[in-house]
Order: sequence, then structure tokens, then C-alpha cells
Amino acid sequence: TKENYDIVMNKSLPLSERRKAFANRGAWIEPLGNLLDTASTDVRARVAFLLRTRGIGDFDAKLVSLAGDEQQPLGMRLTALGAALPRVKALDDDQFDFVTDALDSDNPPTTRQAAAKILADAALNDDQLSELAEDYLEDADALTFPSLLDTFKHSKDKEVGLAMVKGLTKAAPMLERVPSQRLEAVLAD
Repeated sequence: TKENYDIVMNKSLPLSERRKAFANRGAWIEPLGNLLDTASTDVRARVAFLLRTRGIGDFDAKLVSLAGDEQQPLGMRLTALGAALPRVKALDDDQFDFVTDALDSDNPPTTRQAAAKILADAALNDDQLSELAEDYLEDADALTFPSLLDTFKHSKDKEVGLAMVKGLTKAAPMLERVPSQRLEAVLAD
């Protein structure tokens, strides 16, 4: 209910009182899920953002479904996938293709940046990382390059490393904008 929400968000109240209101999860969790089904795109995006920031995974299946719905606006799809990603972790091939397509320079900067952030946060497989290195690093811009670079931090695969180095040589102008410590962190492993 709105009353529970107001209590939870009121930082002047004692934490014990706020926790009690938050514990009444049934009063507020179901209405959030209903908003994902019925509300306007703007409200659904706000709900997805709330679910992501609060780490609420109850509606991950709905969020992934929204992300896969080509009838939804691109920004909504990215927001939904980004909200589920902390628990979903990996991207399937269709999700990977959808997110990499969003890197296209014809899309608004915020869209490209959101896509790059999703890629950086996802547990990409070696094939996806290689494709990213071979097909996307060279064309990355100042907004997307740092996040795309971060996608390679956890890979130990030699072929992925070679593809990344090849991609980085093609993206040399972007390397000048990356702090050396960040590049060293990616190359360290």
C-alpha cells in the first residue's frame, strides 16, 4: 500500500519500524507485478528500475519476457533486461543479438550506453566475447567503449584475449581515453 511505501522510504523513522512495513511484502509486491502487465511504458520502466535497484527478483520472468517483446520500445526492453540481469546473469543468443544491435550509432547515446552496460554486467560466453571483440570494439564510441572493455575482465580464454587485442588495435583512438589502470585491470588476467 502507499502507506507501507511511505513508511519504508521515510528515513526519519526508526529502522525497526521501516523493516516492519517492508516485511509486509504481500501488500506491495503483487501490485508491482501487475504494473508490469498493465501500465504505460513509462510506468513499467520505472517499476523495472525499482526492481533492479532494490534487488527484487520476483518478476524476472516477466522482465525477460518484456525484454524479448519486439513490440516494446527499445529503451523499455533494455531496462527490463538490465533489471533481471543480476539474477539471470547470462544472455542467450537472441538477447545478445538484441543488445548488440542496440549499440548501433543510429540509436540515442543513452540507449547505446545502456546496452554497453548490460554487456559489461552479463556473464558472456567465449563466443559472445569474441564476437564483441571482432565486430563491436572498433566502432565503439566514448560512451560505450569503457563498458565494452569491461566485458573482457573475467575471461581467461586465449582466443578471446587474442580477439580482444586485435579489436583494441582497431580501436586505438579510444584507448587514449581509457585510464591505464583500467586497461591494466582488463589485461591482467
